[in-house]
Amino acid sequence: MRISYLIVLSLIIPVKSMLGQLVISEVSPQSDWIEIRNDGSSDIDLNGYLINDEFDGDFWEFPSLNMTPGQHLLIEASGLDRNYLPENWQCPVVESDNWNYIIPLANSNDSWMLPGFTLLGWSNGPGGIGYSDGDDATVISNTNVVYIRKTFEVNDPDDWGYLSLAIDYDDGYIAYLNGVEISRSSTMTGVIGNIGDFANNNHEATMYSGGAPEQLVWAESEFSDWLVQGENVLAIKAFNVNATSSDLSIRPFLGLTPKDSEMTSWPAAPAWWPEMEGTLHTSFQLSTEELVVLKDPEGNVVSSLPIHPNLPA
Repeated sequence: MRISYLIVLSLIIPVKSMLGQLVISEVSPQSDWIEIRNDGSSDIDLNGYLINDEFDGDFWEFPSLNMTPGQHLLIEASGLDRNYLPENWQCPVVESDNWNYIIPLANSNDSWMLPGFTLLGWSNGPGGIGYSDGDDATVISNTNVVYIRKTFEVNDPDDWGYLSLAIDYDDGYIAYLNGVEISRSSTMTGVIGNIGDFANNNHEATMYSGGAPEQLVWAESEFSDWLVQGENVLAIKAFNVNATSSDLSIRPFLGLTPKDSEMTSWPAAPAWWPEMEGTLHTSFQLSTEELVVLKDPEGNVVSSLPIHPNLPA
């Protein structure tokens, strides 16, 4: 295991007419943490500031991030190189989009979950999709299962830092992105997902009564193999709890955050979309006999400090 050390670095950073005192400290025993604190009396925009573990080499650049007086910011020196946060959510898929859907009469292969699938016998209508409770824009006949799919275009999968699926359902679902299962409700645990299957338990939809949908979030390292350049498909199987159930509903939303905060490809997430916390990750890790070096946006060295080898975390 790599040894971890505690360092403290106080820096005076001139930003326009104000001073910002930054404190940098490593606190994690498994990966290094850098703490930035604004001890000045004015806001500081970190956009363009650079930090590294040596004077030369490639510096890691801070994103545009405002720090108010007294605010702390923790950065993980993990080597993962993430200078973006789960914010500025955009939705290539929302429930009110037009969806293709079908009530399957027999089990089929997974080709309907993939890009380029030819739609024969499928219907089209706005979501949500289901029956009863008055929360579905497209009402279907009573059934124990319905398949739905929605395509969307991605120019470059590498542009996106976080992915989230928000989904309101009654009673169970299995969700796929380009044929890969990415999520299933707890009511579908242990269920294969064939047309004769049912959810294990009742689950009432919540949005029609003012509640929020269930939501999952993945970082780029987790979803990078799911998205493809060009056409993508979000496909969902929605299940009832039994053959005599009085209602069924499926209302999905898919969100992505751009690494470039100014890039806009799709509409903003709905107003109920929650704010999410994330962590910035530098492109380097800390070790002894190195320097923590900070530069301003013009490339001037603001301050540096050697990492002390004798201070255990």
